[in-house]
Amino acid sequence: MNTRFWILILGILFLASCEDESSGDTLTCTRDYDQTALLNNYADNIIKPSYSALASELTELKAAIDKLNEDQNFPALVSARIAYIKVCTTFQHTSQFEFGPAADVALRANLNNFPPNIDAVNANIESGIFEFDTPDANLKYDKGLPVLDYFFYGISHEEFLDDLANNPNIQNYLTAIADDMLSRATQTLNGWDAYTDEFKTNIGTDAGSSLSLLINAWNENYELAKRQKLGDPAGVNSLNIIYPEGVEAAYSNISLDLLKA
Repeated sequence: MNTRFWILILGILFLASCEDESSGDTLTCTRDYDQTALLNNYADNIIKPSYSALASELTELKAAIDKLNEDQNFPALVSARIAYIKVCTTFQHTSQFEFGPAADVALRANLNNFPPNIDAVNANIESGIFEFDTPDANLKYDKGLPVLDYFFYGISHEEFLDDLANNPNIQNYLTAIADDMLSRATQTLNGWDAYTDEFKTNIGTDAGSSLSLLINAWNENYELAKRQKLGDPAGVNSLNIIYPEGVEAAYSNISLDLLKA
């Protein structure tokens, strides 16, 4: 699978950059693959099913959080944790498609900006105000999956359940996070209903073509994985200052599983 994938990517990049060495003029490249079939397969069999799965699992997570807010006991917390991990894993299969409808709602930035800013999280709890749509919200790292990781795993379950039972702001915060993620995932999925035809017919290799969007988004996601998930915590990008707390899902200790996914 890996070999075939890289052959495909390298072949596409080669075909996308045909050039007359003597003049530097771009030439019309002969394609020996059906680009329309490729885009149809991506849209119908990969991208849309991935967003459908994400929306479905976020619906389950929302229900689990509602149940946790109602019961405030350990079995309900375990169910919420299981639903959370499922969403985290499925999200890895969508994060490389951050264009079109996903870019319109900044899906990746709103669902998975990590590590969470615990000071901002505590300030939100204290104020009871959750402004996820303000212009600077994405910079505060106070929403999405990383905050759930902190709530579900970063505090002892006894302390968390006690806080949950005695502080309605925490209950409202969990609900607001779940609602926001589900809303953005649903908007992305529904957006693809209208965007699919445009994606399938936007053939070619020019900037803005569907093939260009796919390759650029894949490369951006790869660089984020290399830099944010590995390089920053390992100190590669910060003069060898190791920052293990900066990994994805640091509290649940599933960072490596998510990287593999």
